[in-house]
Amino acid sequence: MNYLKASKLSLKFNEPLKNYTTFGIGGKASVLVRPENIEELKFLIKTLLKTGENFLILGCGSNILINDEGFDGVVISLRQGDFLHIGNKAGNLEVGAGTRISTLLGFCEKNGFSGLEFMAGIPASVGGAIKQNAGILKKTMAEVIKDINYLDKKGEIRTLSDKDLNFSYRCLDLEFSVITGATLKLKKSSPKKVKENIRLFFNLKRQKQPLEKKSAGCIFKNPKFMNIGALIEELGLKGKGLLS
Repeated sequence: MNYLKASKLSLKFNEPLKNYTTFGIGGKASVLVRPENIEELKFLIKTLLKTGENFLILGCGSNILINDEGFDGVVISLRQGDFLHIGNKAGNLEVGAGTRISTLLGFCEKNGFSGLEFMAGIPASVGGAIKQNAGILKKTMAEVIKDINYLDKKGEIRTLSDKDLNFSYRCLDLEFSVITGATLKLKKSSPKKVKENIRLFFNLKRQKQPLEKKSAGCIFKNPKFMNIGALIEELGLKGKGLLS
């Protein structure tokens, strides 16, 4: 990985990934890279695609399990620099992919932007939430996306509008892509009302999950026509464990 050492990128070798996952588990990455902006990320992705090196984009580290053997390759974190940008663009919000949903909700509350409150309590970055089409109670990220910016398989920046995005349950169907940011279509409201809605959805989430505990968010996907929580209870499996 001499090509990385020769760059000006922020590098950490043999970095424990447990520090970057919500479960607090995971072995070491061969190298963790923290690009500060699009140009650094483009250079990195183009180089990795050219060399064929294994790499992983890591958001907030939720909805993922990394074993004790770690990751033999390059882990890319977008939790810094330009990827944390939040800005008002003609009444819509421009948001960097590395921004935590909780941070974004704090901005929405302070500035009176409504429409994203249903994401309260979901441990995710904006990029990860879009990629997984995260949500609750039949409300999903697909509803608030105006467009996304991403790097394609050639390492070039592209933009796709909502009408060109193929969202489905817990999935954005898009060929190789590294999401760098998005524009969200939200509505103006009072900070007080947004705060009340955030609290409502947060409490709903807390009723179903121990948010103060380490977890990866929701573990199961719902099968068609049924809630997985109800199915687990019906089978008498709630609270059960499996010891190896």
